[in-house]
Formats: sequence, C-alpha cells, structure tokens
Amino acid sequence: MPATAAVRVRDDRVADRAVDVIEVRGRLRWWIDRSGLPRRLELRTGRGVWVQLDLAPGRVPALPGAERQVRKPAKRR
Repeated sequence: MPATAAVRVRDDRVADRAVDVIEVRGRLRWWIDRSGLPRRLELRTGRGVWVQLDLAPGRVPALPGAERQVRKPAKRR
C-alpha cells in the first residue's frame, strides 16, 4: 500500500449521523458524513493511543480586530 493511501475502515455513527471512517497512512482518521462534512478527526499519538476531536458544522466567529477585505484577483503577466 502506498504511503499516501487512504482506506475506508468502516461505517459508523456520530452525532446521530451515518459516517464513513477513512484512515490515512495509519495515523489519521476522518469521520465523514454522507453529505461530505467531516464530523470527527482522530490522530494516533506516538504511544499508539487514538485522540479525537468532534466537529460540528456552524458559523465561524469573526476574529477580534480582523477586518473583512475583498481582495481583487492578481493580474496575470
């Protein structure tokens, strides 16, 4: 198996949604729901323990002091 291969490990459920668990290089797992949204991220530590971060879709809050700017596309030369 190539080092960059992603493998579907299994189907599962998270947050009452059906998900596909996809493993990348044996160290990273994405839990992706049927609409394509990531629901969980797992990472294998150096000691072989899986740690997880549950993700919930929503609005990203504005950073304090950040201003919204619309950038014009760069001109091609």
